[in-house]
Amino acid sequence: MTHTSSFAIQTPNDFFVQLIEPQYREFVQNNSSSRYALQTIFSVYHMYEWVHEEAFTKQGFGLSYPQDFQVGDYFEAARKICNGTKHFKLRAHTTVQSGFSSEFSDEFARPLNLA
Repeated sequence: MTHTSSFAIQTPNDFFVQLIEPQYREFVQNNSSSRYALQTIFSVYHMYEWVHEEAFTKQGFGLSYPQDFQVGDYFEAARKICNGTKHFKLRAHTTVQSGFSSEFSDEFARPLNLA
């Protein structure tokens, strides 16, 4: 399958060599970076969809790769991460409480010095 692109990436192998491998190496060198981790996950997950020309499903993966069922679990986790970073709802709720005075004495801000 060949894809016409404005970049030098024409095939899944081009995508893998030019994007996935360098992205993975950068992640390994910076493995505490959520940016590198997420970019690697996004790239790998979307490469699967490009190669197969369909959205990932565990069932479809299992039919295509029955011997690699555990890898399907990894792609399912990647799917949830990819979609979860785009389609989430903020759950933090704040409230304003009354009854707390903003008037403090000078004693409040003064450090305690023990000599």
